[in-house]
Amino acid sequence: LLTELKDQMTVAANALKFETAAALRDRIHRLQKLQSKQFVQSASERDIDVIAVVARGGLVALNLVMIRGGLHVGDKTLFPQHAEAGDLPAVLEAFIPQHYLEQTVPPLIVVSHAVEGELLQEELSEQAQRRIEINANPAGERRVWLTMAIQNAELAISQRLAQKATQEERLAA
Repeated sequence: LLTELKDQMTVAANALKFETAAALRDRIHRLQKLQSKQFVQSASERDIDVIAVVARGGLVALNLVMIRGGLHVGDKTLFPQHAEAGDLPAVLEAFIPQHYLEQTVPPLIVVSHAVEGELLQEELSEQAQRRIEINANPAGERRVWLTMAIQNAELAISQRLAQKATQEERLAA
């Protein structure tokens, strides 16, 4: 359903039907929120961050989903300024140490792309004074969280591209 709605939103935006695209975007967002609440509340009691990075249309979006005590406590999408769309693992490798400089590091970080994790895990473990694991190949509900983070990043890119198209349309008018 999400994929179908995203496709409809893209078609509407390309056809310059921005009100329709915005309504579809809002529907997608509500559906994703409902989906994440339903799933994440059934999760384990562990603290986990899920970080997905996606590139499309010249944009790179990074979505961070935070699970605390097994509950989805929030997520945020960032658009790194100097990110290379062709090297998404490097985007993650740059983001992770910067993000956790002043943040508590959860015991598990699930990522969308394999990173040079051994050195990074050692650095984060030393900082947190406990073992930190970085996993790029999750299974079970962690895989679902990663899929949700990827979809959130893709949706953020779609929204940003639709907003850009709307602004360009207004400037042209």
